[in-house]
Amino acid sequence: MGKFYLVNESNSKIDLQDEVNYCVATDVKNLGYEVSSEYIRIGDHFVKNYLNPKQTQLDLSLNFFRPNVYEKVQAVGNFLATATELYLVYQPGLKSGVEYRREVDVSSYLKGSIKDGFICYTLKLMPTSLFYFKRATRFEITELPGEKRYDFTWDATYNDYSNRSIDIDGGNHVEVAFDLEILGYTENPKIEILDGETVIHSLTFPITVQEGEKILYSSLDRDIKVDFVNASGVTRSMFSDFSLEDNVFFKIPKSGGTVRFTSDTDVMNTIVVTAYFFFKVV
Repeated sequence: MGKFYLVNESNSKIDLQDEVNYCVATDVKNLGYEVSSEYIRIGDHFVKNYLNPKQTQLDLSLNFFRPNVYEKVQAVGNFLATATELYLVYQPGLKSGVEYRREVDVSSYLKGSIKDGFICYTLKLMPTSLFYFKRATRFEITELPGEKRYDFTWDATYNDYSNRSIDIDGGNHVEVAFDLEILGYTENPKIEILDGETVIHSLTFPITVQEGEKILYSSLDRDIKVDFVNASGVTRSMFSDFSLEDNVFFKIPKSGGTVRFTSDTDVMNTIVVTAYFFFKVV
């Protein structure tokens, strides 16, 4: 079994395999996924009417051992009760070292069996997201005489200072949401999602960004936004800057694609891209 952690909004962490300070989690149930569905019979076939993800409760048995059993129980209980945001983090022990995070709410934290040497509590968590991990890359290129420098964590292509792209691999369980932060002087920056050579999504931000200003964009379901932040730190929504025909919020297909950035100027000083890879099963 992999390792499990509880993490709060401050990124404080409880190791659920730390017997000395906290507890040992066993009998973890419902890590997969369910769907709710309905089918209509037509002759000898059944036609799918709808198919939706079903919210499935996670169950964990938390075993608290001597010494200081009740102090450990209280430490975990206080962590759960005071968190305003809570995540269950799962490390499956892969060579890559990847860990998956799932947003959860506490359904119950109840005392179960009491045996010689330990107390067992049952923790029930209601997920509000799939498991996911996120990867960020920062386009920040400094031109020096006679050379160009870049440091990309994903496959990237570089043509000039107004045309940059990254490739997102396919095989994702759901469409890939992403955040953007565009900083520094640029005019009408544009993002495109390509499937091969075909542009399937495109959005131009109709604004000139000066030094000290930035655009913040997110297609993450729980944090959809398109904002402009001026040099004084004042934020305003840009949503009204777009026409009704614009498809403002979109994601990268499950099959992957290329994310390309361009602008009407010869430079976009810094672009930070964060992609969220959600998984039904980890």
